[in-house]
This record gives sequence, structure tokens and C-alpha cells, in this order.
Amino acid sequence: KAAEQGYKDAVERLREIAEQGNAEAQYALGVCYYNDYGANKDRTEAVKWFSRAARQGNADAQYKLRKIAEQGNVEAQYALGVCYYNGYGVNEDRAEAVKWYRKAAEQGNVNAQYELGECYDDGFYDNGRVVKDYVESLRWYSKAAEQGHAGAQRHLVNYDYTYKQYYMELGRRYYTGDGVSRDYAEAVKWFSKCVEIFESAAERGDARARELANQTLGLIKEATKQRDKEARRRSIEQAAERGSAKYKYKIGNDYYNGNGVNKDYAEAVKWYRQAAKQGNKDAQLRLGECYYNGNGVNKNKAEAVKWYNKAAEQGNVTAQYQLGECYYYGDGVNEDRAEAVKWYSKAAEQGYKDAVDGLRKTAEQGNVNARYALGNCYYNGNGVYKNESEAVKWYRQAAEQGNKDAVDGLRKAAEHGNASAQCMLGNCYYNGNGVDKDEAEAVKWYRKAADQGNADAQYKLGDCYYNGDGVNKDYAEAVKWCRQAADQGNADAQCRLGDCYYNGNGVDKDEAEAVKWYSKSAKQGNRRGIDGLRKAAEQGNADAQFQLGNCYYNGNGVYKNEVEAVKWYRQAAEQGNTDAQCQLGRCYCNGDGVNKDEAEAIRWYRKAAEQGNKDAAEWLHDRDAPMCCISCTLCLLLIAAYLLNMLG
Repeated sequence: KAAEQGYKDAVERLREIAEQGNAEAQYALGVCYYNDYGANKDRTEAVKWFSRAARQGNADAQYKLRKIAEQGNVEAQYALGVCYYNGYGVNEDRAEAVKWYRKAAEQGNVNAQYELGECYDDGFYDNGRVVKDYVESLRWYSKAAEQGHAGAQRHLVNYDYTYKQYYMELGRRYYTGDGVSRDYAEAVKWFSKCVEIFESAAERGDARARELANQTLGLIKEATKQRDKEARRRSIEQAAERGSAKYKYKIGNDYYNGNGVNKDYAEAVKWYRQAAKQGNKDAQLRLGECYYNGNGVNKNKAEAVKWYNKAAEQGNVTAQYQLGECYYYGDGVNEDRAEAVKWYSKAAEQGYKDAVDGLRKTAEQGNVNARYALGNCYYNGNGVYKNESEAVKWYRQAAEQGNKDAVDGLRKAAEHGNASAQCMLGNCYYNGNGVDKDEAEAVKWYRKAADQGNADAQYKLGDCYYNGDGVNKDYAEAVKWCRQAADQGNADAQCRLGDCYYNGNGVDKDEAEAVKWYSKSAKQGNRRGIDGLRKAAEQGNADAQFQLGNCYYNGNGVYKNEVEAVKWYRQAAEQGNTDAQCQLGRCYCNGDGVNKDEAEAIRWYRKAAEQGNKDAAEWLHDRDAPMCCISCTLCLLLIAAYLLNMLG
């Protein structure tokens, strides 16, 4: 009571009595140190006296000891373990002792570590079964020995070659985290001890030991690699805890991909969010992807767009592409093709191939800005192989929709000598697409391309001379350039050349030559070529009538119409055109555009054959040959019947 009132002499008197072994005094002295009664408050000293009293069975001391132990006091935990192990004031309970020894041992108490090793070495009952584990014993002896515990060190001397399996097993447990916290450094330590044992045995002639040493060295190599990974991860975590956005992002990646930790999307999102809020563009992208796919968070595409946008604004190419996709499909944001093209273009400029595909699908739907941007990709080789022809194609389509930037793209290619671009730039000036209409400037660019052999430009230049657009009208020049283009198969040029021959512009008038060129143009489906043929046909030109019939028969430049074809074949056939007569015969033979009529077919084939048409002659021959064979066969049969009758 005097001590409780702070009377120091009373405390000293209690100490004298406690040191003589009086349990009541020991407990009371513990209380003084615990509560600061006449002595400086000292938990360690309190636990010491409570422990002495508890060992003598003092219930109050045991109660106090448990309370302090439950608060995490390592000395109290160890002391409580001693009480349960030896039955001091409580029923002996080795399993409960192990529980308290473990709590103290895990906090580094060397005596608890040693006692825990003893428990696993000797074995103890737990729920009716004996627990004995030499590997666990080895683990705790080792920890105690490392702190200099002599008893533990003596025990370890006994773990020689005979107990090598325990070293190996302990290494395995640390490596896999089986029953212990995974610790690759500890795994390396115990595997290394095994190697020492195996190599010693190998030197003594154990043939199997060398093989085992090599196998264990393989385990050490792998454990070392994992240990270094762990060290790297701890270093990253420390940097992250100091506020590094870069390392927070890396930790997020480790959790997202399961690198050195269990895969955990929710934990990944936590780290990504911290880094993203600090402005890390890669983390912003990842966080957006998590929201888009619902990994670690509820799926929320609007939130995904928000984070994609933050990363894209900072130049993250994947985020730019993903943002383009969101705008294209209306995922998490209103559909907006213009905005989609903007972000596809930014990603494509950084060489992102999928963004080029995004531009392509938008361009193919007619989006003018996408066409221009796609032209840029091909011109500069952004995300695709550089292809000036393909670039010019997309520039042209955009320019035809009035995009001025696309005209500049064409100009750039044209000034570098690209003939297609020169021709298309000429078209822009001729039609006023994306530039002020200027026929003289158009002629200038047509001429540059025409001089390089570009058929379209040759035709366009010829047409300008024919109509006097941007140059003085000159039919001879028109014929010159249109012929060059026509010889390369340009249907418009073939038609224009037909016009020149039909009207005698720049050449002598020649209806047959006109029909020839109209026909070539019409066979390619050129409507103006068809009109040229019709004009000549209506004026009675048999070749034109025949060719016009072919157009209707085959559907070249007009809807297929066999009745109309027969009409024009007949007009030409009646004028003696053998090809028309042959074709008219074929129509009657097959019932194309007329009722099938073999007699009429034969009549027209015969007319053509009589004028030397080989196709008609072959048809007639093929038709008559089987009839001749049938007649010969009948004659032979009649002769045979007659002879049989005579012999009968």
C-alpha cells in the first residue's frame, strides 16, 4: 500500500522480499513497475517479476502476464509460453506453449526461438496428435543460433549429412511459402548448406552426391533469381511509398500481371489510380483499360474515356488509339467520327498500326479528314510501309471533297515528280476542288504527268486541247494526246478519238476508224463510247450497228438486253455485215432475244458463210456432219437386212 502511494522505500523493501522468492512480493513488485508506483514505469521489469510470480503459481501474476502478452509484449509472450510448457500455475499445455513461443519468436526473441526449436525437435501433443517436425525445429534453432544462442548452435552441429533432407525441405518451404512466409534468401541459404554437404560427400566418393549437388545448384540459381526479383520489388515499393508515380505504376503492373505476387486486379487498380492522379500517363491508360474491361473495378466506359483522354493528351499512343475507338463506336461517349479521326491521326503519326486501320475504316466510309490523314500515313510511312501511290489515292479522294490540306499533300507529291499526283492536282485545279478553279494551272500539271506517260493526264490534256480549256483549241494536239492515252487503253480517250475521226477534227473524217475507237471504249463500259456507236448506228453504219448489238448482248455499258441486241444485229446483217449475220444466226439457234427458229438460224449462218465467215461455215459443217453419219448407218443396216433375208 505504501508503494502504491509512491513510497520508494516500500518498493525497495518489496524487492528484498521478492528476491528471496516470495511470490506475493514478486507480483506486487511487478505491479509497481507496471503502474509506476514508487518506481519508474518499466514494462520489461514488470514482466520479469510477473513471470517469477507466475512460475510459482500466482494466478494474479499469470493474469497480468497474459494481458501484457496479448498486447504484443514479446517478453510476456515468452514468459507465458514457459508457464504453459512447464505447468507453472496452469495446466501443462505444450501446444499453448508453442503458440506463445511462436509469437515471441516471430518478434525475434532468441530464447523463444530456441524453445520453439526444442518443441518441434522433441514433439508435442496438439489436439490428440503428436507434432514433430525436424525441419521446423531446424528453422528455429537456426534463427536462435544466428543470434548467438549457444544451445541452438550445439544442436545445429548435429545436423550433418544424416539430416541433409531437412536442409533441403526447409529450403523448399522457404522457396514455396509452404507453412512459412516465402523467403527466397532463406531458401538460398538452406539449399547452399545442402550443396556443401553433397560436395563433401562427393569428395569422399559418393557418386550420387555430385548429381544431387548439381541439381541443388539449379534450385539455388532459380531461388537467387526470385530473390533478386523480390529485392527489386521491395525497392520499387519503397520508392512508391516515398511518392514515386513511376514506381506506383510498376507495382500496379506487377499485381495486374502476377509478377512476383499473386495476380490481383483490385490491388493493381489501387496503385494505378495513385500513379494516375500524379499524372503518370501509362498508369492513366491502364486505369482506363481496367474501367473499360471491368478488371478490378465495375465496368464503366465513361470513366475509361476520362482516363484515356488524360493519357492521350500527354501523348500516350495506345490511349490515343483507344480514345479514337471509343469515339468511333460511341463507347462511353457520344459517337463522333471527327473526334475519332483526330485521335486515330495522332496515334498513326506515332506509327501505331491499329490506328492506321482505324483511319482506313473511317476513310472507306467517306470521311474526308480520315482520307487526308490516311494519305499522310502512306506518304510518310507512319504505321504502314511508305507508299506514295496509295498516299496519292487517299489525297485525291479527300481533295475531291474539297479538303485543302489534301490538295497540299497532292502538291507535295506532284512537286517530287509523282505523275499520278500531278494528274490529280490538275483535276483539283480543273474542277476547283480545294483550290480556286484555274484551267491553265490544270493544263500545266496535266502536261507534266502526260510527259511521264500517265494515260489519264494524256487524255485530260487532249480533252483540254479539244475544248480549248486553259489552252487555245487545237484538234491536232487533241488527237495526238488522246491517241497516246487510247493506245494505253484509256476508255475516255478512245471515245474522244472516235469523236475526232467521226467529225474529222484534227484528222481526216473516217467513220470506220471512229467506230473502231467507239467500240474499244464501249467494250470497257464507257457510256460516251456507247453514245458514239449509237450515233453512227442510227445513221446506218453497219459496223456500229453490230458493235452496239454486242454491247446490248453482253451488257457492256448498258443493261443487258438481248431483244435490243437482235434489233441492231438485224440492221447490220441486212446491210451484209457477216459478223452480224453470224451472231443473228446464233440468236435464232439459241433463242436469245427471239423465238428459237432453226430454219432462220440456218438462213443467217448460210448468208454469212457464203461471204466467207469462218465461224458460220464451221457451225454449218458441225450441224451437217452428224446427219451424214446417220444416213450412212441406215444404209448399212438396210444392206445387212437384205443379205440376211437372202441367206434365210
